[in-house]
Amino acid sequence: MSHDNNEPAHLPSIHICYCGNEEKAVDVSQVLFGIEEEGLPYFLVEKEEESAIELGFIAANSSPLGVGIGIGRNGDMILHYSKLEPKIPLYKINQNNETWKQRALGANAARLVKGIPFKSMDKSELKNVVSHEGLKDDELTDKDIAFIVKEVIKRMKLS
Repeated sequence: MSHDNNEPAHLPSIHICYCGNEEKAVDVSQVLFGIEEEGLPYFLVEKEEESAIELGFIAANSSPLGVGIGIGRNGDMILHYSKLEPKIPLYKINQNNETWKQRALGANAARLVKGIPFKSMDKSELKNVVSHEGLKDDELTDKDIAFIVKEVIKRMKLS
């Protein structure tokens, strides 16, 4: 389902604009995996602009779907929507964030197009399920396990 620079930019796809960074290679693989997991195509293009917010806004407005991701020279990653103000993106993370967060950013771009709820970008929510009341795995009671299972099912229904 993915498209890259060989595909025309006018096809319905999420656009990803990135600043070429000679000092540090731009790794967009996790973002692309997130988009692919949701079954949508993308169009990847290098631009001269350096600001992730500016690149995200350009990407969103060039995308026939109105959704774009910008990756700036400093590693910031922005999810933008064409109907938002240029300086107010939906999400901002950095390339140094954990890979799960980069993947969620890509998935959320696709989910915005599909009109379904976003994946969580807050790891504390995940930690709260796994480490309920600070217990270690070998200290879990049946009640703790029941709580964790209920939380996981609840989150699965939301995502």
